[in-house]
Amino acid sequence: MEFNIQKLETCTGHKGSVFALSEGLDPDTFFSSGEDGTVALWNLNYPDLGTPIAQMSHSVYAMHTLIAQKVLVVAQNTSGIHFIDLESQTEIHRIALPLVSFFDIKKDGNRLFVSDSNGFLHIIDADNFSLLHSIRLSEKSARCMAIHPEKRQIAIGFSDFKVRVLDLDSFKLIRTIEAHSNSVFGLCYSDFGLLTVSRDAKIKLWDIDHNFLNLAEVPAHLYAINAIVKLDSMPFLITCSMDKSIKIWQEEGLKLLKVINKAKNAGHGTSINRLLWLPKKEILLSASDDRTISIWKLF
Repeated sequence: MEFNIQKLETCTGHKGSVFALSEGLDPDTFFSSGEDGTVALWNLNYPDLGTPIAQMSHSVYAMHTLIAQKVLVVAQNTSGIHFIDLESQTEIHRIALPLVSFFDIKKDGNRLFVSDSNGFLHIIDADNFSLLHSIRLSEKSARCMAIHPEKRQIAIGFSDFKVRVLDLDSFKLIRTIEAHSNSVFGLCYSDFGLLTVSRDAKIKLWDIDHNFLNLAEVPAHLYAINAIVKLDSMPFLITCSMDKSIKIWQEEGLKLLKVINKAKNAGHGTSINRLLWLPKKEILLSASDDRTISIWKLF
């Protein structure tokens, strides 16, 4: 499949590294946050006009938008989980948790899953914002998560180099994968299995139908890979790295198709921390230590 990529705009205004991205209430908007604790609303049509909607007292690594409730879930490091009403732009609830960092938020049905730096998985009722369970799975950080709704499983990547796969309903451990030689920073399910990326700069593919056997291993970047996303409407995967590059891969066979960097594409000048794919617009967002968010159009 042929495609091109074009940088549309750079969003500026954060005063520190940008770590968190989340979709907006409509296809033209999204939210960002990071080291400065500012939660900002952006419009793709007016990318130079970011609007602060909340100011957290500590850094933010993870957010999630509850579109039906018009609520933004913000996991503020050392200060718990905050729920912001997006119409009034006020906090309507908070779940206090131990003084930890929160790395990822995922949703399945009416439950939110939050991972933290103490190796816990927190399960939250997304309807009434109550904490249902907290399960400790490792003594090291739980860095990233992916959900396979059809197989009813959740995969969690840890700083002990392992991936643990749990039953999504009983939370029983299905499999512990000795995945990488360093922290697992990102993972996603694809049509070909479970993909994991790590500080060891590799992409690995695991067979979810046959005991999570390792099917492929690709030395993908020069330094740590911070995130991987699957493009829902296209047969591509995208990774971003501490090496300042974004790479686009063919989903089948993990063939490298394109490298996006500062020299060739006016990309980021420092580590790229987070990616967000907006499928309705076929827009890719990338967030970086350079305090900016880049907007990319794939066509």
